[in-house]
Amino acid sequence: MAAASLGSPAMVARATRGLRDLAADLPADPYCKGGYRYRRYARLFLMPWSDTLVSAPLEWSADRRQPVFTYQQPAALNSEEAGSARKFPAVPQSVLASDWMEHIIRFDFAQLRFTADEMNSPIQVGVHVVEMRPSPGVEAVASPNRVHRDGEHYTCAHLISRDGIVGGENHIVDPAFADREIADVPAAAIRSAFVLVNPLDGYIVRDDRVAHHVAGVRLADGSTAGSRKILLIDFTPMQPYVLMQPAA
Repeated sequence: MAAASLGSPAMVARATRGLRDLAADLPADPYCKGGYRYRRYARLFLMPWSDTLVSAPLEWSADRRQPVFTYQQPAALNSEEAGSARKFPAVPQSVLASDWMEHIIRFDFAQLRFTADEMNSPIQVGVHVVEMRPSPGVEAVASPNRVHRDGEHYTCAHLISRDGIVGGENHIVDPAFADREIADVPAAAIRSAFVLVNPLDGYIVRDDRVAHHVAGVRLADGSTAGSRKILLIDFTPMQPYVLMQPAA
């Protein structure tokens, strides 16, 4: 998915500037033991019938003295985090309400396929801004650092920037190889492998059909600092369900 497909040159330029500003000073990921990952997160709800975006209620972290959103995945999908509830610093509300962020969310949503029933329920939208920042002799890796599925219906990725690094190759693989090391995946099961290079270039994965992985990044020869920054937007329908009476 090329950056030019996101809209007019003016909108692409505005989104590129906005994302660079947002990612210029990301707070440290409190769950990254290696200290090389930085991130913010937010959760919204999209109402398809009215094309309305509403932020989920902010949480307040007393120990960090800042607003946060909780992100949790089942251990079966992210064994490294063992199902823990991670509280990440929030994406500022002013960014979520900006015309360029709403444009990206709506553009991504328009590329997806949902059933009529799913479109009659709110769609939960997760917005992740993640930076991997290696240092001399230290590779920066994603969480989880394995082939995995996320648990949301769709995830859309857009590169923000890539500077002074090597690595970061994306792999789209058969879902049966989730929770495996990428080195253990046979070549025949790797459906696509590529590196995002240009700002706002991206891809979309449907979680029930493929698993995915991003390789760690290292400093390029001659670089003393570098990073890979990316925007991830996930979409999950929130269909109601009925609790049936237990069998007699």
